[in-house]
Amino acid sequence: MNDAQTVPENDELEIVFAEISGEVPSTGAASLPADDIPFEPIEHADDDGECDDDGELDALDAWPEPAAPGLLERFSGLVAALSSLAFFMMLDGLRPGLLLQQTAGLGMIAGVTLGGLISSHGPRRVAQLASVLFGGWARDDEHAYELRDMCLRGRRLCYATALVVVVLGAIDVLSALDQPSRIGAAIALSLTALIQGTLLAELLFGSAVHWVRARRY
Repeated sequence: MNDAQTVPENDELEIVFAEISGEVPSTGAASLPADDIPFEPIEHADDDGECDDDGELDALDAWPEPAAPGLLERFSGLVAALSSLAFFMMLDGLRPGLLLQQTAGLGMIAGVTLGGLISSHGPRRVAQLASVLFGGWARDDEHAYELRDMCLRGRRLCYATALVVVVLGAIDVLSALDQPSRIGAAIALSLTALIQGTLLAELLFGSAVHWVRARRY
């Protein structure tokens, strides 16, 4: 080999290979100016295979919003869920009325949840959410998003309040160790409140997230 002949660098070899094969090497492309790097925009197609004018995917066409269940379907589902719970409780020898006897926990959960929603969104928005639950409509997409956020907050408040009631019941048990007659009532209150909070969070607010829909004119 001639001493004057030099071996080309790796980048030069890759650029020569790119010119022959028509491909752009990774290291060579990084050293090229930004204007020289070939770029082909990715086009998005609609459901019918046609692209929008701006090349973007139309979200409403690609992901159509499912229809919300009607008022009868909503409450028939709630009744079916609660009826099945009561039925299997009776099969185990439990009285379904046990869930309603402990009204203190249920009252605390409902009161704190309602108060938290009013504090964060105001009484007007709470009234609008109640109307949507009974078959109403949100004004637009932004209003529907806000109402869904309220449903999620109400769900979290139910769980948080139920947990607070459980802790309060545990404190009551620890403070009444010398009074065995109070221990059973405190444990029953805390456990029943946990069941009530879970049912209220999932059956009401968890379902209401899927009920909120904006009116389409």
